[in-house]
Amino acid sequence: MNIEIFDKEAFIDWYCSTNNFSDESTISAFLSKIIGYGLQNKTYSKDQLVYFIRDTIPYINEPAEIAQFCDESYLTSSMVAEVKKLKAGKLYMEGA
Repeated sequence: MNIEIFDKEAFIDWYCSTNNFSDESTISAFLSKIIGYGLQNKTYSKDQLVYFIRDTIPYINEPAEIAQFCDESYLTSSMVAEVKKLKAGKLYMEGA
């Protein structure tokens, strides 16, 4: 539904591969519910969805790691700059 706002599938793939979970289907279902809630309730201001996900889901160090999957129109200019730095440093999942 809100793939224009946030690429949930790509984020879940990145998160699971980054953390090497043994039971990815359970983790994926859990993440999907959290992100779904965030998409419905945490997109009223820029960066709000990114910080909600960061505060809710463990093992994420930088907000830009989440923001790289978010449409730029939902991000502040400083967060867009952080995503560009992250991508320039090749610290993101290829193809994201």
